[in-house]
Amino acid sequence: MRDAVVVKAGEPVSKAAANVLGKLGEEPFEVGINVLAVLQDGKVFKGVDLDIDEEAFLAAIQDAYRKSVNLAVYAEIWNDVSAPLIVAKAALEAKAVKAIVDEKIGSQGEKVEPVKEAEPAPEGAKEEAPAEEKQEEPEGVKPTEEKVEANE
Repeated sequence: MRDAVVVKAGEPVSKAAANVLGKLGEEPFEVGINVLAVLQDGKVFKGVDLDIDEEAFLAAIQDAYRKSVNLAVYAEIWNDVSAPLIVAKAALEAKAVKAIVDEKIGSQGEKVEPVKEAEPAPEGAKEEAPAEEKQEEPEGVKPTEEKVEANE
């Protein structure tokens, strides 16, 4: 009889391998360490303070990722993840604006003409400056003159 490796370290144990090992008297067991305290850089950390709820930790990371993507989209910070979402958001907003415009035009029964650019004035035409409007003083009130003295 010779020795054989049935399962390598770190690999999951198949059902067939578990049955064979069970018949040979080898029972599965879990190896772990119970940390009482850790000393790092002169600070002592209790073992209970080092216990991590892996599911809660993973959920917190996933939540932070969702919030960062949301921030990137609404702040229009362009990257590989946010760019398609920003474009999709802009398309939805454009459709919403179109729906509002179509609704307004339909309720008034008239179409809106596109705005044309202003035509250039013909040569030789002068623009008239608007005349300054003189403010009239109420009757019985005389305009006051202010004297300004120069301080030298």
